[in-house]
Amino acid sequence: MLVSFIIKGHADRKAKSSEKNYDNYDSETDMIYDDVVCGAVSLLGQVCLIGIEEVIKLKVDCTVEEGYIALSLENLTSSEIEKTKVLMETTLLGLKNLQLTYGEYIKLEEV
Repeated sequence: MLVSFIIKGHADRKAKSSEKNYDNYDSETDMIYDDVVCGAVSLLGQVCLIGIEEVIKLKVDCTVEEGYIALSLENLTSSEIEKTKVLMETTLLGLKNLQLTYGEYIKLEEV
């Protein structure tokens, strides 16, 4: 049963030498950033949170900051957690789908 997730960081990867003239290259970190992938991951996490709080009407422990979203359902009863199942699993499937296409920018760990 999914009871939490943490999204941290930004969609970035080590730049190839041929990419160092790209607009999304950061010379200080030697990284390439993908704002579209970063936005997609962030949106998935935020939509899940909004769905749980605004649609299902459950109050959960969460933190949303620049480059960081954490959500925990551990304060809910098992019947309340069951109500979140579709949203949580859909979010995980969305992240897995993004990883298939943009794996160089996304690292997904299930524990």
